[in-house]
Amino acid sequence: MKLHDILSQDEIREYHESWDSFTGKYNLETPYRVHSGFPIIGQVFQFRDKPVFRAHIFKRRIEKAFDPYFMSDKGYLHQYFHTIHYFFPIEQLYHASMFRLVPNYEHFITTDRFDKKRPQEMNGRIDFDKTRPSIELVLDIKLGKEKILGRANFTFYNDRTNKNLQMWYLEGVGTLREYVKNLKRLKQGDKEAIECLVREIEDRETEHRKLKNPRTFPSKDELITKLRMGEIPEEELHDFFSYWDKPNNLKF
Repeated sequence: MKLHDILSQDEIREYHESWDSFTGKYNLETPYRVHSGFPIIGQVFQFRDKPVFRAHIFKRRIEKAFDPYFMSDKGYLHQYFHTIHYFFPIEQLYHASMFRLVPNYEHFITTDRFDKKRPQEMNGRIDFDKTRPSIELVLDIKLGKEKILGRANFTFYNDRTNKNLQMWYLEGVGTLREYVKNLKRLKQGDKEAIECLVREIEDRETEHRKLKNPRTFPSKDELITKLRMGEIPEEELHDFFSYWDKPNNLKF
């Protein structure tokens, strides 16, 4: 689904004007929203209530964050984006946008791939020196009780000219995370789900120790004790299984 499939010509004109005047574009998004400890996009702009989103790309952060050739400790030395660099904003914009469309989006895990029916459109490259890049996402999703199906159209722009540089087409499926499935089983009276949750809690505790920026999260032993005593600390479990601190003033 492209922009002109859901917006009229007048709406497209209004959309571009609204993006130009959006003042939050140069403020970094939060790690919680983009599912990354190193955000590289600005605050996400949504046009009205449409599944149309856009964000500024902080290209210098990408340049310094990752050198795909591992040849310099000063950052990436080549003039243009490497293919891998395009995936940083693609993934971050996707996560930050899905929060607005899918209730409890953090309960899902997504598997995606290139859309086999639509080839990518490569009209131009992002230049680290001259391009002021942004990325647009147009989403077409279908929600089920335990599954999300969707297609995504990502467009890279040069904001200096509003020129369309590239269009990437992906499709994916989101399914409930395993601990969420076990939590649902437990709420439905399946006591065997307790030990499944206990094993997952112990595994996640090990993963938490590997974080560069350790989180403050509920005690593993406290959660296990509550579960075995018949309590269901649902919100604490959701917090425990997240890698990201949720901002207290989180708003869209």
